[in-house]
Amino acid sequence: MAKKQDKVFQPLYTVEQAAAISQVPADVVTEWAQPPDFIISLADPRPGEPSVSFTGMVELLVLAIINPDQDFLEHFYPALPFLEYKFGRNRPVCHNWFRHDGPKLLWEYYNLHSTPEKAAKLLHVRDQYVNYVDGLRDFLFWAEYNLNRYTDRIKLPQFETAPVLMDTENHSGFPYFKEGGNKVEDVINSFLAGASLQDCSIEYDVPVFHIEDVLKNKDKPFHNPPPHS
Repeated sequence: MAKKQDKVFQPLYTVEQAAAISQVPADVVTEWAQPPDFIISLADPRPGEPSVSFTGMVELLVLAIINPDQDFLEHFYPALPFLEYKFGRNRPVCHNWFRHDGPKLLWEYYNLHSTPEKAAKLLHVRDQYVNYVDGLRDFLFWAEYNLNRYTDRIKLPQFETAPVLMDTENHSGFPYFKEGGNKVEDVINSFLAGASLQDCSIEYDVPVFHIEDVLKNKDKPFHNPPPHS
């Protein structure tokens, strides 16, 4: 079991691959990867070498969903050591406690060390109750965690009907259809090579409307995901 849990920290994606999945330009991914071990796992990755772990991918998608500007990042990055201290764990954004206890702790941080207004892209307050903004809250709702409480499975948020998952146990961490369990890239490439939607559906055991959903929304920015049904 320990070996399975360690997979979430092992580099799986190049910066370019992570950028394609998150719909964030590669140079922006590099700009966002500022704190030590945030998004990019290797201090000095070689060109073309995987340098983004599954935890790094989760961190990247969190930023992609909230679409941060530079002013936000300057007030967000200092909150990470605060969360690490409060949780007693590194990579706090990828920990189950971030989903459950993160909002109130981040609100505490911004009130003590910054200003509440600086958290507007991340948090909202309704009737004195603090929660994440809707897109991030939905993303974390679908996340699953290993025995160490680190994220080990996520559901990509930009699709309206197709459950597209990522985890370390299937397809080396790359997106796949929940229905049929096949890699999204394989199904889409088959269709682009000339196979009909019906033929792809039969070959890969995935409904036609799931394939259509991915074709329609695979390039949609994460910061404006459709509402979950």
